[in-house]
Amino acid sequence: GVAPDKANDVLIFYCTNAGCAASEAASFAAEALGWTHVYHYKDGLDDWEGSSNPSVTGPTACGP
Repeated sequence: GVAPDKANDVLIFYCTNAGCAASEAASFAAEALGWTHVYHYKDGLDDWEGSSNPSVTGPTACGP
């Protein structure tokens, strides 16, 4: 495995919709742990997919 790189890896947090606060809390926690490239998509997956943006799912979506 590859060790996480808190200085260079990118973390993106999102919930299902804007009514959920869990992704925002997770992004703050990641920053508190030293991650530097942390993003929070506040409008959530419903907004992303509703705007016809691409989505990839499955066990190989985010890595080798």
